[in-house]
Amino acid sequence: MKILGYSERGAMNALFYGMALDREHGEESMKTFIKDLAKIEGNFTEFELFNEFSLSDFGDPDLMIKAMNEKGQNVVFFIEAKASCCKYYNLSEQERHHKDYIEGGDTYDKGHASNLYFQLRLKNYFFRLLPYFYDGSLEQKQQSMAIENDPKLRLKQKSKDGNRKIGKNIVVEKMVNKLKDCTQAFYIAIIPKQNNIVNLDTKSEYGFETYTITWEEIYSKFKNYVGETIEFNQNKERTKSQILNEPV
Repeated sequence: MKILGYSERGAMNALFYGMALDREHGEESMKTFIKDLAKIEGNFTEFELFNEFSLSDFGDPDLMIKAMNEKGQNVVFFIEAKASCCKYYNLSEQERHHKDYIEGGDTYDKGHASNLYFQLRLKNYFFRLLPYFYDGSLEQKQQSMAIENDPKLRLKQKSKDGNRKIGKNIVVEKMVNKLKDCTQAFYIAIIPKQNNIVNLDTKSEYGFETYTITWEEIYSKFKNYVGETIEFNQNKERTKSQILNEPV
């Protein structure tokens, strides 16, 4: 039996379903992904994967992983993935688009919800507000946090009262309650390899660190999971790929 997925969602499913279903090596593969590829220090166990959950005004993370660290504390990994779409995914361009958008420009309004920087910032915003969901103090807390930390991000949303919401879906509520005891969040971006060395610097700009992994690194390390999907997502001449900037 074989599953061939499409673009970054297909590759994400191939990678993480592959790990989850690999009873012999899956947990070690996850640890390798975190430690060797993302370069995140620590010993993590007890993995729970939340796939394609909607966070409404905070966006839809490609994947969230809850785990336990060596101190017995729960942590969460937010993972956002981007693909080339048979063009060239340019991280510097994405950063420039985001800065223009957040400063009030309208050139890149259309489709900006899928911008990597915007998505990562929304997940950081969501995590900082996580303890306050469903306890009656979210609105007041969100307003004070936004004024202190990120007023422009708060205002760039659809809710008329100026606050982002996650809604009242019972399944989303269950997920939120499972993440409430997480003491730390890590942010991982999976992108195609760039022509130039690019530093995805969210720490100095926005106050949180992002760990970057390329699809090429994943293909090299976890070809047994993603190889067939990544190879299937390129044309016969291997000149274009739905996932990579440069086909294998």
